[in-house]
Amino acid sequence: MIDVYYVPIEQIKEVDWKGNSRVFDSELYNLGQSHDDFIIINPAYANFKFYENIKSIPYNKDHCVVWKWNNQWIAKYFNSQWNNVQRFVEVELEISPDIIWERNPEIDDNIVFNQPIIEDCYDLNYQMIWYLNEQFNPTQDKVWVLKCSLKGYTPEGTKDMGYVSPTITYNPDLPNLEYDINDKIPYYDLIYEHIWLADDSITDEIQNVWIAKITPNNSKGVKIVGAIKINLPKQLDVVFISYNESNAEENWQRVLEKSPKAFRVNGVNGIVNAHKCAAELVTTDMFYVVDGDAWLVDEWDFTFQPNLFDRDCVHVWRSINPVNNLEYGYGGVKLIPKELMLLADPANTDMTTSISKKFKIMDRISNVTAFNTSEFNTWRSAFRECAKLSGGIMKRQLSRESQKRLKVWCSEGKYKPYGEWAIKGAIAGYNYGKTNSGDLEALGLINDFNWLESEFAKVLSLNNILLGDI
Repeated sequence: MIDVYYVPIEQIKEVDWKGNSRVFDSELYNLGQSHDDFIIINPAYANFKFYENIKSIPYNKDHCVVWKWNNQWIAKYFNSQWNNVQRFVEVELEISPDIIWERNPEIDDNIVFNQPIIEDCYDLNYQMIWYLNEQFNPTQDKVWVLKCSLKGYTPEGTKDMGYVSPTITYNPDLPNLEYDINDKIPYYDLIYEHIWLADDSITDEIQNVWIAKITPNNSKGVKIVGAIKINLPKQLDVVFISYNESNAEENWQRVLEKSPKAFRVNGVNGIVNAHKCAAELVTTDMFYVVDGDAWLVDEWDFTFQPNLFDRDCVHVWRSINPVNNLEYGYGGVKLIPKELMLLADPANTDMTTSISKKFKIMDRISNVTAFNTSEFNTWRSAFRECAKLSGGIMKRQLSRESQKRLKVWCSEGKYKPYGEWAIKGAIAGYNYGKTNSGDLEALGLINDFNWLESEFAKVLSLNNILLGDI
């Protein structure tokens, strides 16, 4: 404890909560305003003496310092210069209450249960009791598993805290999905290790892969329980990502025809940044991405879902290039793992090939990449793609295939709408990627739309762009 005046607990108890924190704190302050500084103890937790863990006061003379534990305020510090306008300073107390645990002696010690968490310190006033989950209780009676109480404190009574279950371990090599384990196993049988395997409803590629297991400390053997149900979403979320495309509204309405509950991310600078925003919006473990210049073909739908072992894989469908008639993954619909996208490095130039070790080109046309809607949009799209191809970023593509695509980008489609600007952008992107191959910082600029606008402004002043030595 620190050397400061502590307002008596009996006085603090006389201050009633009236539903307004400002009024409440003013009344607390009035209790000790005759002192230069003082501390108010929360009466609800005074018997626990958590305030004895307060060793110092942060120097904030015009602030109220609030010490908290488990989101409950334990004590408040005031001084004579405080008023009810200034902010509060919160300090989390590092407390490890000395709690005495008791386990039901009729339940085998080798069975490992999830350790319950005491979230509300007010519960320490009682002896807390947790019961066995009904899934593992073959009897009609409630069977207690754990009891606990604060050492050195006489509980005011008992309190039912809910149920506990044996610890279930899920295969860390599999995606983080929701699994249903509905099998009822009597607790006395849990001295054996119980294992759930994948079956044909989960994957048709790999068999005898374990999904979940319950493992005692000293197993007396192994029991294969059987299949396990995975709660896959009925429909993976869809996100439309746009950035000043002149046909974006038309394409967005097309997406809504196919997926009425689709999300939209608009105007976020930086390709990776925009996709991170998309990942923060969705609720499913994977999500489809449709680019702002993509017009979905009639046959396209969003019904495809990968099996269990491909849910950490980036899937890219083919698209049709309306300028040079190339058909490959450029501009196609993508299916992206949410968690991997949230962890993606914004410095990576080719996002789709860098966020996961697994990458699949899907042999189906998803859309027309209608990027040729203005001089800048056309030039920008061609520049970015050819910079990636010539910069050697798309390592999963064969070099010969990349060279073939570069030749088409840089030479074909001149007489299509804005086709000349597609060729100019392709040649400029080819030269930029070749010049800066291996320079990740320079190549990363192709995902910055502001930088691309400045580069395009330079291009407008040039009369001739040479093809180079493709």
